[in-house]
Amino acid sequence: MGYGTEAVADQDENMIDEAGQLQKKVDKVIKILVRNTTEEFGLAPREVYEGIFDYSLTSSLHADARRLFDHSRLETIVETFLLNHEVNDFSERVVAVQPRPFLTGHDRWTIDFKSVQIGREVMESMRLRNGKHLPQLYEYTSAG
Repeated sequence: MGYGTEAVADQDENMIDEAGQLQKKVDKVIKILVRNTTEEFGLAPREVYEGIFDYSLTSSLHADARRLFDHSRLETIVETFLLNHEVNDFSERVVAVQPRPFLTGHDRWTIDFKSVQIGREVMESMRLRNGKHLPQLYEYTSAG
């Protein structure tokens, strides 16, 4: 009677160990996916989800937006945001807005590229087209 019970207990323990190891591997994979996705597409939860579960579509949409991005579009995005506090679907693929701490009681916002990678790609693309607007680009994204 003792032998059968010990064998089942050992088997249960092994299964629990294997399940725990598998869970650790899954957790590690998820952390890597989230880190890579946020580096590429930014921190917006919707885009992190889309980047993990539909990478090719998300990547394509972002690539199109970055490819079409130019100085005049940046000016339009910044002006529209400053006047109306809104961004469109196109600009949401490239820039992010966030509240900035305030001292005067008025809401302040900053606008910046969604990720370092997106910022580099946009600036490189604009530099290749015509580098004269890069100082103004930096000024737009660091002011708010």
